[in-house]
Amino acid sequence: MKNKAFATLEVLFASAILAMFLVALFATLLLSSKILSKNKREAQAMALAQKFIEQIQTHNYADIGVEGKDPTGTLKDKYSYTYDNILYELYPTVLWIDDPEDAVFPTDGNPKDYKQLKVLVRWNYKGQNYETALSTYIYK
Repeated sequence: MKNKAFATLEVLFASAILAMFLVALFATLLLSSKILSKNKREAQAMALAQKFIEQIQTHNYADIGVEGKDPTGTLKDKYSYTYDNILYELYPTVLWIDDPEDAVFPTDGNPKDYKQLKVLVRWNYKGQNYETALSTYIYK
């Protein structure tokens, strides 16, 4: 009888250890899945920003700017793309850059040496807001 009770206790103890292990394994898999999904969405956002920048770099230098801002140009202040059922919003910003190699304002007669294009990407996934950004310099 003692051996039977001892065997039952061993089985219960082993089952408890196995259950704890399986719960920990399931939690790890769930967390890994969430991280993978988040990274996939961020990679998609970065790919959209990179593609957007590459398209803008083919434009005439004088046209690279946001409508109604300085520098002015043909870019809108917001673009929307849907990819994999996620709405991504791209917000381009173009800034003048004064290169210190040829002096800086106010001694530099032309402080608008080249442009910096920044693209902010925002999206919402499962009720949570995310954003990432990418930038590059554009020369004449």
